[in-house]
Amino acid sequence: MGVIEPLRIIIPIIGLFVGSFANVLIYRIPRGEEWVVTPSHCVHCGKRLGVLELIPVLSWLAFRGKCHGCGEKISVRYPVVEILNGVLWYLCVRAIGPTAFLTPALLLTTALLVTAFIDWDTQEIPNGVHVFILIVAVL
Repeated sequence: MGVIEPLRIIIPIIGLFVGSFANVLIYRIPRGEEWVVTPSHCVHCGKRLGVLELIPVLSWLAFRGKCHGCGEKISVRYPVVEILNGVLWYLCVRAIGPTAFLTPALLLTTALLVTAFIDWDTQEIPNGVHVFILIVAVL
């Protein structure tokens, strides 16, 4: 078993968690909300999410797609984005392997996923997203 085998398991799992952060970006960037320091919270009641509520996909399933605080429905988009990002990261590690290009490819993949969903929602792509993609592409 070479280096690539553990990466095919670890990278997609990390991709799920990064997909969770991608959801934060998809929601907050178009609204001009702060996304660096402000912790994850319910968009309906503002309840700060606990550790168990931050586990990608599984938390959505465990709480039956509802906020643990207010009981409001949480969009199915959240686990979809997490799963998509995990799958895309798996495909990247499978195609690229453990090379210097892997990290930039993973970042670019997530940036493009965020861009696609923001564009889908707003029919606009914020300038900050363009700048990030450009920086990663140069890497």
